Amino acid sequence: MYAAHTAAGLQALLPPIVRFHDVPEYLARVSAAYAPALSFPQQTTVQQAINALREMRAVDVGHIYYIFVTDYNERLVGVINLHDLFFAVPGAHLFEVMDRRVFTLSADAGLEEQAHAMSESGLLALPVVDEQGRLVGAMEMRDLIAALEHNSAATAYRLAGLNSGAAIDAPLISQAGYRMIWQSASFVVALLLAWIVGSFEYSVTGTMLVVAMLPLLLRQGSLTGRQSLTMMVRSLALGVVRSGQPATVWRMLRRELLLGGVAGLCLGALAGSVVALWQGSTVLGLIAGGVLFVCMLLAAAAGVLMPLVCTRLRSRPGPCSRCRQWRRGSVSRRQWHHPSHPLPGTDDGAQSGPSHRPADRRDGGAPRARLPRHGRGPRAGIAGTRADSLGEAPACRLSA
Repeated sequence: MYAAHTAAGLQALLPPIVRFHDVPEYLARVSAAYAPALSFPQQTTVQQAINALREMRAVDVGHIYYIFVTDYNERLVGVINLHDLFFAVPGAHLFEVMDRRVFTLSADAGLEEQAHAMSESGLLALPVVDEQGRLVGAMEMRDLIAALEHNSAATAYRLAGLNSGAAIDAPLISQAGYRMIWQSASFVVALLLAWIVGSFEYSVTGTMLVVAMLPLLLRQGSLTGRQSLTMMVRSLALGVVRSGQPATVWRMLRRELLLGGVAGLCLGALAGSVVALWQGSTVLGLIAGGVLFVCMLLAAAAGVLMPLVCTRLRSRPGPCSRCRQWRRGSVSRRQWHHPSHPLPGTDDGAQSGPSHRPADRRDGGAPRARLPRHGRGPRAGIAGTRADSLGEAPACRLSA
């Protein structure tokens, strides 16, 4: 708990040489993992810093791993390990013993980017700086884990069609209304399925193979679409694919279509062989294998394009659950049919599938879930530096 209930009150309790960096309001809205930070001026001596740390025992400032060092403009210029601080010459200045290689986290980094940067750096905490390099806060591993758990729970609720704030004692009317939204959407899709199957009335009366193969088409389309959707959402979160860069979207789409095509070709050949041996008809086998191949291709394309549509609609791509994306690939009017009975209203049974238009905006429309900030003190430093371990984390950079 804070020793004072306000930032000004807490700063009044700190030693004079300790600077308090409160998290701006706009940063608190961006991420719930950000927390206030403490720093020391670079002209401070080692002995002064040690004495200030001893005086801070009466103030709950959280865990101190490293000492942040700032210049007169409050720009982060270095960090010092507590071990190095206590064994340094007492009269030396902090700028003489500090490590100038500092991993910093961008102030506008999202929760997924924070997790990626933390994982790549191998640190327990990271300083947060603005565009001018000024220290504005810190992010600690335990706060990030709590935010990720909260965000994962909210996403799981949305995937199941439940209100993220749902509780056992929540009002039944509000919960029933929220659930009915998704139940109604599922009901409409089920009616579409029934209409598609009903359009094969003459084919079904001639053979039960159509009905027997429908579960196979739906199952394989579901799995293919879910795999593509997972890869696309992860790529968007890590910045590998950006909706404003068509080249990255096309590369991802081409890759997933290739993977879906290879799987569809192999499984289509297997399904076609089984149907041909089962029914004694090579034509039926070719149709079954071809439709399964097209079904998996459409599902792979839907898994890539649906997250982009969600970003265009200012929605998070994660909640694009499998019930909303794979059916556009597997439940289209390109369902396979008996060769002697084309689809009603067509000459040869060929119908165009659904069209998907990629969005041109990256995720960022919906606000992220915030956690209570009670009991979280300012962070005075990070846990270590590894200059060669960060890789290409989009939100984290190494300043020398």
